[in-house]
Amino acid sequence: MPTHSTIAIADRLRASRKARALSQSALAKLADLQPSAVSHFETGRRLPSVDNLRLLADALCVSADYLLGRSRKPTAAGPAADAVLQQLTELSAADQARVTDIIKALATSRRRARGKNVRSSRPAYKSATEKGTP
Repeated sequence: MPTHSTIAIADRLRASRKARALSQSALAKLADLQPSAVSHFETGRRLPSVDNLRLLADALCVSADYLLGRSRKPTAAGPAADAVLQQLTELSAADQARVTDIIKALATSRRRARGKNVRSSRPAYKSATEKGTP
């Protein structure tokens, strides 16, 4: 019988995968795992090992603490998040603001598309150039 921690990991793993519009097979490929392993983890039939938990967290760009239920919100973590943060710190303040605007617009567009169950092919934002901002 699944325990509370097994259910928490299963639910958060599934939610994180779906939030990124990944199939179990796609996540398995990103994490270098078998698709059946991802299925077992998401259904609570098995708990991931520490190594597999790290691979899954990195593939989903969330912290292992989030998947374990130790934090409430999925914070960006892992090599991909580290690389983005490093590049962001190398930008000017104006460019950082532009990147932040783009990220917010993409997230808003994604939330709207999810609500309609339709993927929008057009961005829901105007670039700084379209707004007339240098």
